[in-house]
Amino acid sequence: MLAIVEAKSGRASSAIDRFANVHRIDPANFEAPFWLSVLYRQTGKPTESIRFAERAARLKPTEPHVYSNLGLSQMAVHDLLNATANFEKASVMNPNVAQNFHHLGVAFQLQGKDEDAIRSFRRAVALAPNSTETLHFLGQSLMNQLDTAGAIDCAERILKLKPNSATAHLLFANALIAENRTDEAEQHLNRAIELDPKDGTAHAMLGMRLQGLGRMDDANASFKRSIELQPEQGFAYCAFIRNHKTTSEDAGMIEKMEALAKNPSIPLRGQSFLHFGLGKAFEDLKQYEKAMRHFDEANRISYQLRFGTGKFDRKEYASTIDWAIDTFTRNSFATQQELQSKSDAPIFIVGMMRSGTTLVEQILSSHPQVTARGEQPFWMKRGSEALRPGSRGIDGQKLSRLAEQYLAVLRSLSPEARFLTDKMPDNYLALGLIHTAFPNARIIHTRRNPIDTCISIFTTPNRTSDPFANNRENIVFAYEQYLRLMDHWRKVIPADRLFEVTYEQLVADREPLTRKMLEFIGLEWDEACLHPEDNERSVATPSVWQVRQPVYSTSVERWRRYEPWLGAFACLK
Repeated sequence: MLAIVEAKSGRASSAIDRFANVHRIDPANFEAPFWLSVLYRQTGKPTESIRFAERAARLKPTEPHVYSNLGLSQMAVHDLLNATANFEKASVMNPNVAQNFHHLGVAFQLQGKDEDAIRSFRRAVALAPNSTETLHFLGQSLMNQLDTAGAIDCAERILKLKPNSATAHLLFANALIAENRTDEAEQHLNRAIELDPKDGTAHAMLGMRLQGLGRMDDANASFKRSIELQPEQGFAYCAFIRNHKTTSEDAGMIEKMEALAKNPSIPLRGQSFLHFGLGKAFEDLKQYEKAMRHFDEANRISYQLRFGTGKFDRKEYASTIDWAIDTFTRNSFATQQELQSKSDAPIFIVGMMRSGTTLVEQILSSHPQVTARGEQPFWMKRGSEALRPGSRGIDGQKLSRLAEQYLAVLRSLSPEARFLTDKMPDNYLALGLIHTAFPNARIIHTRRNPIDTCISIFTTPNRTSDPFANNRENIVFAYEQYLRLMDHWRKVIPADRLFEVTYEQLVADREPLTRKMLEFIGLEWDEACLHPEDNERSVATPSVWQVRQPVYSTSVERWRRYEPWLGAFACLK
């Protein structure tokens, strides 16, 4: 009893001595090993904690607190699988304790199993609705699943409970950036740093915001500040490396990144960022074999985070392409005329990811009559709402309502703009719905050398990674499906609505092709379109560094640097 009093009053060392004495005198006593496990965990000795927690579990196998404590100690040594199993035991034994579900959610999140984490965090919030810690973790997992609305809801709930929560403002900013609401995001980002100037994550996000505005030196200063405040991470290192050309002067940082990449205490997402950054660094240094080894590891981790023990479903992906080809024909476009939008304001820029869509948007939005709206997820998220249940046919009235809502989203920040770009590359999958809803809208399809496109997908830590993106064979499969679908769109969408741009031609002979694009849209020539690097709009895609440079051709035939290590990409030669 005296040891328990000492433990609860913060005298851990004396309490440990007393409990150890009790355990020697009475090995069958449950309280002694249980408290020893708690105290060793609290004093930073997880191995000892695990040893005594396992003894306590053998003495009283029906006690849920034992498994919860054991799981926390196992998480401290990064034994996430056993920690998860023990948190699950604790939550089954005592389903009314929010902390059990919270800990389980954290264990899932650290493994990249965000769907499982979300379910666990929601159970915890149902039991303890005012837990700001759980709401924050829930918001993080929702962001990882691209559920920005859910993340914003979590941030708002936290701020009602704790108005001065820096982490809530940071979560809010992250979600707003993902929705291209960058001005609003900056307010929350600045507030987060004001509340907690030593938050490394906030400084990294500020760096991304400054990078998006073209303030590269300021962005790098923020990334370095983030690393200084939080040296054991991955994101800021990767962001810094990708924001400038690596030289021999960066040797010290590369050494730090290589050491961190071997550190098991770095979460998997952080490790993937480190490897993506190292890949880019060694490519800059022309050490291509070493670069590819890091890109391979980055993608292995990213694939594990996305699928766990599952895999990308090629059959389902191909069936989506089949359905689009069967559903959208020239006749089908003609049958919905009475419900179609008359607006020609949207300009859809589509293509396989990493094919040059950002460059095209940057060129077009340099024109005074064109406003860039970045990557709008509207049609990829909500397009299915226009399908009739069961038949998967098109409900014209629902599609008409979606078109109105889409225009409202597009115009929300620029109500007077003549044209507005939406450069979501994946919209090539939804062109049937898009052309049905907006028959007067122009579509620009960007194409790039197949192997360069696929190599770029594989070597880029994409913000919204497609499910095929982290495996060579899957990338090739998806690319072939993309070619099949685009071949269909060429046949059924009128030529005066679909214009195709080749990336290599655009960088080699920019003015003639730019003139043709403007003519296709119906715009007069403007010299500003020849200098997209001077465009001051905010950019939030992986191409953010490239579009701030004068248009260059060094990415053309990039694949030749990696020819010995192409693997499945070689079939695209």
